[in-house]
Amino acid sequence: MQEVDGPIVATWYARDGQTDSGWIMDISLTEEVVWVTVKFIPADGDPPVNMEILNPAGGTSFGWLQRGVCHAIEIQFPPGARVY
Repeated sequence: MQEVDGPIVATWYARDGQTDSGWIMDISLTEEVVWVTVKFIPADGDPPVNMEILNPAGGTSFGWLQRGVCHAIEIQFPPGARVY
């Protein structure tokens, strides 16, 4: 997960068939509220896939995080993406 035009704020490893990252604590943000994107990086070296965020910030395609607030960023492979 990366801030839009900013640093990576969280990473996790997903096993085949995994549907939940679990809780990711103490994420450091550059601002009080930020927009984020999520990329899937295949283990085989194929190019990253920009994941579709199902609960984006209003009027955007980005997820959002705010310091001190619990969030759920719901993602899925975009239509037509190669599923590994």
